[in-house]
Amino acid sequence: MNQTAVNWIIHNIAKDQIKKAKSMSEWASILKEWVSIFKQANKMFEQQIIEAYNKGEFNDGMNETAEEYFNNTYNQ
Repeated sequence: MNQTAVNWIIHNIAKDQIKKAKSMSEWASILKEWVSIFKQANKMFEQQIIEAYNKGEFNDGMNETAEEYFNNTYNQ
């Protein structure tokens, strides 16, 4: 499976935060928080991919390029 940008950034931030933990309980707390963030981010990413695919598959009356779609949808 290919690593998504979401997976990459969450993994690297969490790894950095866990390295800074001063105790096992702090480490466990940080890990629990990042697992929750990771799951939420992946769910959002999955929904974005599904919506983008559906727009592309059915063109949804749109005549924009993929770059225009991205900019109009996420760079507001």
